[in-house]
Amino acid sequence: MIKRLFWVCAGVAIAALVLSKAPKTLGRLVGSRSAAGSAVDRVLDFFDDVKDAMAAREAELHEALDEVD
Repeated sequence: MIKRLFWVCAGVAIAALVLSKAPKTLGRLVGSRSAAGSAVDRVLDFFDDVKDAMAAREAELHEALDEVD
């Protein structure tokens, strides 16, 4: 059980690190003047959408928990 919890926590930490660092790294590696740059822009937009969705869901959860109290 402890091993499983460890690996879940490790996976969450790695995912958080990747989601926070990937957009900056992709932006630095490829300029926005090429076809690859437009692909990077789409990836960055996707990451922004994911962050917005996560924040919205978190707000919904907080709201639901406040109603329970």
